[in-house]
Amino acid sequence: MNTKRWIVASLVAFIIISVLEYTFHNHCLKTLYEATASLWRPEAEMSKLVPYGMLLHLAVAFLLGYIYARGYQDKPSRLGEGVRFGLILGLFTSLPMAGWSYIAMPVPFQLALYWFLMGMVEFLIVGGVIGLIYKK
Repeated sequence: MNTKRWIVASLVAFIIISVLEYTFHNHCLKTLYEATASLWRPEAEMSKLVPYGMLLHLAVAFLLGYIYARGYQDKPSRLGEGVRFGLILGLFTSLPMAGWSYIAMPVPFQLALYWFLMGMVEFLIVGGVIGLIYKK
C-alpha cells in the first residue's frame, strides 16, 4: 500500500465530503428539513454537535481511502476504477440508509429519495477522486 497516496487521497476525500455534505444539507435540502422541523434537533443543539460530524467525515474519508488502497487493482483507468468503487460503496451505504430511514421515520419519500441520490453523487465523486490520486 502506498501510504503517502492513501493519506493524500483521504484528506482530499475529507474536504470533498465536507463541502458536499454542507451544500446538500444546508442548501439543497433546506426547504424539506424546514418542512419536517419537528423530526430534528433544534438548530442550536445541532450546531454544538457539528465538530463530531466533522470527525465522522474524517474517519469515513480515511476508511474509504484505506478500503480503496487495499482493493486497488491497477486498472488502465484509475478514474474508472474509482468511480466503480464509488458506485459500489454508494449503493452499499446510501440505499439502506435512505430506505430504512424512510421505513423507520416519518420523513417524506422525497427526502429519502434525495438522501439516496445525493449519497450516490457524493460517493461517485469521492470514489473518482480517490481513484485519480491513489496509485502504487
